[in-house]
Amino acid sequence: MISLCAVLISPLGCEQETPAKKTPKQSRRATESNKSTNSANQNNSAKNFVSETEAENRDDNDDAASKSRRTASPNVGMRDKTAMPVSEARKDNAGESNISSSGNAVAYKPGITLNYEALQVEVDAQVILRQGELELLLWAESPTPKGHETILATKAKPSDIYEALGLMGLTPGSPPWFDYEKGVAHAAKGDAVDVRVRYQLDNQHTEHNICEWVTNKARQAPMERRDWVFCGSRREENGRFAADFEGTVITVVDFPSSLLSLAESHSESNAKLWLVANAERIPEIDTSVTVILRAVKQRKSD
Repeated sequence: MISLCAVLISPLGCEQETPAKKTPKQSRRATESNKSTNSANQNNSAKNFVSETEAENRDDNDDAASKSRRTASPNVGMRDKTAMPVSEARKDNAGESNISSSGNAVAYKPGITLNYEALQVEVDAQVILRQGELELLLWAESPTPKGHETILATKAKPSDIYEALGLMGLTPGSPPWFDYEKGVAHAAKGDAVDVRVRYQLDNQHTEHNICEWVTNKARQAPMERRDWVFCGSRREENGRFAADFEGTVITVVDFPSSLLSLAESHSESNAKLWLVANAERIPEIDTSVTVILRAVKQRKSD
């Protein structure tokens, strides 16, 4: 290329230089040389752009793969692994999650909200029973009918609730089980969870521990306040998440499929059911209720 100083007077005061005259043949050669140089520069620029783009795509893919590997998923035997940080909640095993935020609350999956500040999962539910013996407090609509023995029902998927609890930093343990060879019942294990209910009563928000809705049959008194444990249900041999099939989200007797259960063992035998619904405290049928699953370690640090 011909220097600008050879054609114009520089703004800094360079004297103008008069270019030597060229023959037509020399002009053609110079033009072809310039075209070749420009073409080479464009090719190099394009190659650099492609290389930079490929590098960026590799970085993005590596980041996405790394985050996907760390996503919480419902598996038994995960007690030795930490839950994925909330800041990395972008995808789950089923694909893109429906995350949209509003203040401290984040809509995670259908019927499920995350509250980062309080480290709690909020599940949309509805009152379906106010009287009778209980095996569950919250049942997810599923192929296994248990609506006749639970106070609350939800359309939220248990495996989604499992993931949400993991995103709040909770680690699943093991569901209750019975050793038939030794005749010994083993209670559920896992991180402790405070279960609360929030709903509208007389046009005002009401929130309290879910134990107030339940009566101990033997004592004829309200159930003593206690925590549930995130036992985490289990995977069946066919790969199915047991709580998704049975709907056992919050149980008060020993179901091996329980997502949350009590830290003490209670038989599921109809003759030994120990809790009944406290109709005096439970709101009317079809009342919309938010079930709050709050990490106890967060509550104790407040």
